[in-house]
Amino acid sequence: MRGRALIALALATMLLVPVQAGDVTTNNNQQQEDPRQPSANNTTLYLHWDGMAQYWSHFQPTDDNSPHPTIREDEDNGVINVNYKFTMNPTLTKRLNMTVGGEIRANFHVYYEGDSDSTDNAGPCQPGQTPNDCDWLNVSIFKGGMELYQHTEQPWIAGNWQNIMFSFQITEEMAKWDSSDDNPSVQISMKVKGNQQNTGPGGMFLSGEPAAFEMRIGGNGTVEFPIDQSTWNEDFQ
Repeated sequence: MRGRALIALALATMLLVPVQAGDVTTNNNQQQEDPRQPSANNTTLYLHWDGMAQYWSHFQPTDDNSPHPTIREDEDNGVINVNYKFTMNPTLTKRLNMTVGGEIRANFHVYYEGDSDSTDNAGPCQPGQTPNDCDWLNVSIFKGGMELYQHTEQPWIAGNWQNIMFSFQITEEMAKWDSSDDNPSVQISMKVKGNQQNTGPGGMFLSGEPAAFEMRIGGNGTVEFPIDQSTWNEDFQ
């Protein structure tokens, strides 16, 4: 009788343990899934800003620490030197395998006022006097410390929004991304100059034009990656 009781107890224990272990594993996987990391259903990088001096990116369109839909700077009489680098935070935790021949596609919305062109004789940036005070919009895509591509947008009419769209193909050398060593980032640079100042008796009149730079972020500042389905195989990871 004692032997039969021990066998029954052992069988009951064996039946309970797998069910409990399975539930724990499922819960752990759900907890570990971070929507800020890329996944099979999420391959788009979004830009974020904290409203002061911190810029970052990740694969989630919203972020509680990024409360503003745009970045904006204003300068009445001087130069706005835009130089933002949106490095992925949290750092990339997965290896990525890009589809060779696929395209990285970027889409941004940018607005400016003032002068951004030092190659002409219009506005406060003059080729022979202040050639370094203005610069066209440049967007660079990085894989870790390596710049994969730079897009330069020629000046458009000031006081208007411009939809900046570009793409480039993935080569064999660009295909493998080794998690944190190849953390993606996006760099935005531009120089805009304003020359608005008070003139006349007592400075009662304004002359010239102010400078401004504005850029939409979150769901309106994106880079889409051609991540191959083989990325999500356990063997590749």
